[in-house]
Amino acid sequence: MTPPFSPTQRPVVQDVLASPGFRRYFANTSWMMGEKAIRMGVNFLVGIFIARRLGPGGYGLLSYGLSVVALFGIVSSLGLDEIIVRNLVRDPLRKDGTLGTGLGLRIAGAVLVLVLAPSFSFLVAPDRESLLVVLILAFGPFFQSFALIDFFFQSQVQARDSSIALGGAFALASLFKVALLLANAHVLWFAAAYLSENVAMAAAFAVMYKRRGNRISRWEFHRKEALALLRDAAPMIFSGFLAMVYSRIDQVMIKSMLGSDAVGNYSVAVAMTEAWQVVPFVLTASLFPAIIGAKRDHERVFHGRMYQLYGFLLWASVALALPVCLASGWIIGILFGAAYKPSGPALSILIWNCVFIFLHYANAKWIVTENMQRIWLLISPAGCLINVTGNLLLIGRYGIAGAAVATLLTQFVTSHLAFAFSRKTFPLFATHWKALLMPLILVRDFRSKAGKSM
Repeated sequence: MTPPFSPTQRPVVQDVLASPGFRRYFANTSWMMGEKAIRMGVNFLVGIFIARRLGPGGYGLLSYGLSVVALFGIVSSLGLDEIIVRNLVRDPLRKDGTLGTGLGLRIAGAVLVLVLAPSFSFLVAPDRESLLVVLILAFGPFFQSFALIDFFFQSQVQARDSSIALGGAFALASLFKVALLLANAHVLWFAAAYLSENVAMAAAFAVMYKRRGNRISRWEFHRKEALALLRDAAPMIFSGFLAMVYSRIDQVMIKSMLGSDAVGNYSVAVAMTEAWQVVPFVLTASLFPAIIGAKRDHERVFHGRMYQLYGFLLWASVALALPVCLASGWIIGILFGAAYKPSGPALSILIWNCVFIFLHYANAKWIVTENMQRIWLLISPAGCLINVTGNLLLIGRYGIAGAAVATLLTQFVTSHLAFAFSRKTFPLFATHWKALLMPLILVRDFRSKAGKSM
């Protein structure tokens, strides 16, 4: 059991901003975080106009296609991201073999996606339009394979190069989407626009890689290294696939049980929830070096900082979720129009996912710092089972609101409750509850200090 800590320690943000290590880290990662924040914001705004243009049916069809391809996307990425970065850092002189082997594996996976995704869609929704949308989007993983170049830049601490490449590709794709909006284009063209972002990304990474004096033509595929990569990535592939299932299967099941209009209404509520993920992403990424440093130097300080981080994330998410929940119908009407009125009740439920999503980002940092990644091999199957079962029981009776309840229950279990059942992770579970009581503790301490000063 970890030692108790004082919740009145010096604020974590003040500690971190004064840290030279944080300043060095932020100089590099501010490019990455800024690009991601801008991309998520613009994506959300453009998504609003696409949803209004296509209507619930067309937008639901597009969302369904993206979900089906995402379900099988892990077959292409193979959970190799962190492993390839690790290998590039450990042995930079073998980068051509590492990148070439990774590219070969990911392209092989992309070919499987191109077969599996349309085949699955044909079984779930055999109509021609759904199949065409999925088929267009299923080419995306092939071009996403070249994101391996991003891993090379990460290993070289060159986030600026990655951000420029990703930002440029995103800007071109966004302009394409705007042109399609002005032209009142069909949903298939919007599917092509999402594919174009992957094509532009691959081209931008290739150009940036060459500008740094490297050549893709020098990459080599090594069978032994491929087998080693797959062996190391096996737990990530398994847990990643199950995590993708419980995060995307709801839209596929809604399409099968209720149709495209229901998917469109549900997807709008999901988009309103996912738009806020940039907040915990930026905060936890910024503070992660200080958290690791605290773990290395002093266990008590580490737990104090995690407590403060959890407290901030928890109450920030509650402050966000409460007004959105109360005004969900009005917000949907203003942003998306009257056609999406059925999204209101689903949004009032799904927005509370933010509480557990915010906690999840901090959980992930805790787990990596404590080197307990294998816990996901237990949590992911549980989440998958809960979500699929919940959707089967609730969608038919309560519609998209039922799917929202199943998703919220899944997030509650996988981001909070699951950590109560292991001695190693129980301190994390307990910290969630201590963070919930943070305002009461702060009030108590304030009164105590005020009493002493009188």
